[in-house]
Amino acid sequence: MDCIKGRPVFPGHLDDSIDFFFSELIKILHVLQTLAEKEGLAIVQKISIVWLKRDLRLQDHAPLAAAIESGLPVLMLYFFEPSLIVAPQSSERHWRFVWESLSDMQQTLKPIQATIAIFHSEVEAVFERISEEYEIENVLSHLETGIEITFRRDKKMKKYFTERGIRWEEFSQQGVQ
Repeated sequence: MDCIKGRPVFPGHLDDSIDFFFSELIKILHVLQTLAEKEGLAIVQKISIVWLKRDLRLQDHAPLAAAIESGLPVLMLYFFEPSLIVAPQSSERHWRFVWESLSDMQQTLKPIQATIAIFHSEVEAVFERISEEYEIENVLSHLETGIEITFRRDKKMKKYFTERGIRWEEFSQQGVQ
């Protein structure tokens, strides 16, 4: 794995900028809005988000199942958080495993024209951008246990979601409550 300024660089479509992803989403939204306006409708797209953390699988995944059951469009997200990448608990081997797992998931999703949006960014910045274009109805994830940095991040995001009226449901796994 190569590094730039102490940050791992992963092969593929990982980009330091979230701008490309959002520009593509905005193009799609504008097409939908134009079509809706022709019909006299207004669109503020409601979505459910599945926030993938350590739970990199598509089967037996309670948050993903709940998002699909909501009947709303589902956006799956994964974050290569710079603060986690440089944390002392991180290793190149772990991040390579994460990248390979995401790549396998992307290949599984390809036939149904679905994808996981992957970001090299802290979490809040991406949710802020998504909120500018969509009404986030639900965020669904597994309850993460582990290190202090993720505990603090999750407390911060709980406050963020609560202040914006976004329902965040964390599903316990491995007997963790």
